[in-house]
Order: sequence, then structure tokens, then C-alpha cells
Amino acid sequence: MNARLIDRELIAARQDRLRHALLGAPFDTVLALSGPNFDYATGYRSVSATVHGISPLAALVRSDALLVVGPVSDSAPGFDAGLVEGDFLAYGRFFFESQDGAAEATRLVEQNADYAAGIAAAVQRLGLASARIGLDERACPAELRAQLAELLPGVEFVPASDWLAGVRSIKLPGE
Repeated sequence: MNARLIDRELIAARQDRLRHALLGAPFDTVLALSGPNFDYATGYRSVSATVHGISPLAALVRSDALLVVGPVSDSAPGFDAGLVEGDFLAYGRFFFESQDGAAEATRLVEQNADYAAGIAAAVQRLGLASARIGLDERACPAELRAQLAELLPGVEFVPASDWLAGVRSIKLPGE
């Protein structure tokens, strides 16, 4: 579980604010990739993202849905922190040692080959294969952009990092 105290009311208020802000956005859905934007959208902070300095997670937010893409290794701590199991699309593999030797982690979550494939699966699950999606472009390396363009040729990604910063800049009472 996260070292910090999880404030469920603050997480819900942030998610409400983000979803409400989408009503006036130039896109219907936003893809949050940076650590701070992902945390704002979900309330979850990945230990591996903190340690490695990059966020291997993504939050696809629509006014009526939140899907999370992350490494299998983040699934259990994410669920402990309040992420919804059915809305977590995992990628990669994770092994743990047990009394019987090395065993593959349970398959509680959907499996995807890599980060880009997980994001593409989330976009397709929400029926957004030909949508306009706000992209947290400052946290999206060129290689990931190229992969997403290949996997999702009908999607128009538009810059959303400034929009996300604007939403986050208006502080809630709990902040």
C-alpha cells in the first residue's frame, strides 16, 4: 500500500473536478501520463514510478469512465489503493517467489504486451478508436507517440498537458 494516507474524499473530489472540466474541453477524453496527472486522476502513486522517475501508468478519463493502464506489478498495490480491478488493463509479466518456487502472478487483470498496447486496449474498450483524445504530450515520448499512432490510426491526439495543469491548478479545500 502507499506510504501516504489515502484520502478517498479528496480523490473523489479530484475525479469529479476532472470529469466536470471535460465537459468544456476541446476533447471528450483525456489520457493522463505524467506522475502528477495520473495521481490526480486516480489517487494512486506507483512506488516503481517514484523510484525510477518515470510513470509506467496511464489514466484514460472520460466523464463517465476511468480506465487505468499499468504494469502487472502495480495491480495489487493499485487495488489496495482503490483502483477498480475491472478497470485496470495490465501489461507485461510479473513473477514472485513462493514456497513452490517461482510462479507467475495470478491473472487478476487483463494482460497486454506493452504500455502502448495497454493504452490502445483502453481506448478501444471505451469505443474511442476514431475519437479526439487529449494527450498529456509532455509525458509522452516520441516512441510512444509513434506506437500509439500505429495502433490507433483513427484517433486524433491533441495536446492536453496545459489543460491538465489548469485543472490541477484550482485547489480543492482538501488540498
